[in-house]
Amino acid sequence: MPKTTNSPKAYSYVRFSTPDQQRGDSLRRQTEAASKWAASRGVELDNSSYQDLGISAFRGANAETGMLGEFRRAVEDGIIANGSYLLIENLDRLSRDKPRKAVRLLEEICESGITVVTLADQKEYSVAVLDEDPMAMMWALMTAMRANEESITKSRRVREAWGRLKTQAATHKRPMTKRVPAWMTLSDDRSEIKLIEDRTEVVRRIFREAIAGAGQHRIAHMLTTEGVQTFGEGKRKSSVWQRSYIKKILSNPAVIGTLVPHSTRVVNGKRVRDPLSPVKGYYPAAISVEVWERINGVGGPAVSPRMRGKTGEVSSLLASLATCPLCGSTMTRVNKGRGNGVPYLVCTKAKSGAGCRYRQVRVDGVEDAIRERASELFVSEMPAPDEALNIERDKLAMQEHATLESIDRLLDEIERGGTSRALRERLSLQEGALVEARAALAKAEERIGGDIRRSVELRLRSVVEALEKPDESPATINQALRQTFSKCVVNYRTGYLEFHWRHSERPTELVFGWPEELDD
Repeated sequence: MPKTTNSPKAYSYVRFSTPDQQRGDSLRRQTEAASKWAASRGVELDNSSYQDLGISAFRGANAETGMLGEFRRAVEDGIIANGSYLLIENLDRLSRDKPRKAVRLLEEICESGITVVTLADQKEYSVAVLDEDPMAMMWALMTAMRANEESITKSRRVREAWGRLKTQAATHKRPMTKRVPAWMTLSDDRSEIKLIEDRTEVVRRIFREAIAGAGQHRIAHMLTTEGVQTFGEGKRKSSVWQRSYIKKILSNPAVIGTLVPHSTRVVNGKRVRDPLSPVKGYYPAAISVEVWERINGVGGPAVSPRMRGKTGEVSSLLASLATCPLCGSTMTRVNKGRGNGVPYLVCTKAKSGAGCRYRQVRVDGVEDAIRERASELFVSEMPAPDEALNIERDKLAMQEHATLESIDRLLDEIERGGTSRALRERLSLQEGALVEARAALAKAEERIGGDIRRSVELRLRSVVEALEKPDESPATINQALRQTFSKCVVNYRTGYLEFHWRHSERPTELVFGWPEELDD
């Protein structure tokens, strides 16, 4: 991986916790203030974007898994230089966690060599300031106390409001929210939940087919091939019926009119939902209790969760990444033959009978190509975040290559006896052009080598390390690939795997087989 020497810069961190703030003025206000501060101080404002949009800082998740956590890791890895500035609107943008934790976070950032600047009051916090100015530490603690108290009050009010809604739901059967199951709708005055008759009939049919012995896959395939419309609207509407959705309907007590509300708590930084007492009669029933119990039993759902293989772990390197080249749907792993069979990748849309071409691609050929050749290719062809820079770099690289070829031809002529002065002048000009081309290419590489790229390089390093271990598990390799790539088009028509980087629109292609010559 290329290494660069960094100089101190200013980095803007923007955070707000609700979608309403995103639709409002919060983002513009915070980014504009950062630009003005950097300009007034003559400090370069890095174009790397560290934004936690719609993320709360109440439990400190932004400092661990959000972009603030990404910023801190970049500081630890030396990507962001000592002496740099972190620009925030107020201290509560960093954290609304418990005051001691919030102040500790501020101290840890300062101790890593970063000066934190609060743009609203133009205060600066560094190790020296925190050590020498007791009022700075006092102000930070007071700000943290106020921010945490505000979040606690807001959280309590929200819980109380939901508690009242749950009580009303249990006693008066009054709708709690406008969200209802997909086969229901809420009246215009939001006072009554009604069944959507055509969708309700689909729900009833799903139960009839299941009672008759049809499996979830078969029911999904049946509905898809018959052209039965899936539930949902807009982007939430699937083009085909999925086994997982059939399972969800069969195990959802809402079909017999029962609401199961949940309470939410935070455990080790993660939200955990706990079921509360069921509210019977909250929804209009789509089926009878007797029909429900024939599928789920008296004690509740009997459908067991589906595991990935015998170990319950990811068994494919391209799980959640493999994409069909024809329709863009996910490709899933299937086994053909007796016993465990031979694993193939097939389009989920074709598998469910929704119209795409059913084409089997052998998994072993795909994964052998990834394990044997992908790491070197990824390192050499990692694109820049800005496509214009990619194009510029490619153009300069072509100029360098063309100049080298011209020099080689001139040297061949000289070796064959060419001694004219014009020939040597041309060689001198081409050598000068080569120096200029290489200098321009180096500058383009330097512009490409920004902080976002170096963060990508760190993620790519984990991919390379995983691929270079012969005994590394598919789950570990898959996790590393998913952190770096958004999808991998398994293009059996061309024989290439097209890896799409998360930070760039330019894919990297890896040969895995002959075009349209793969074994069926």
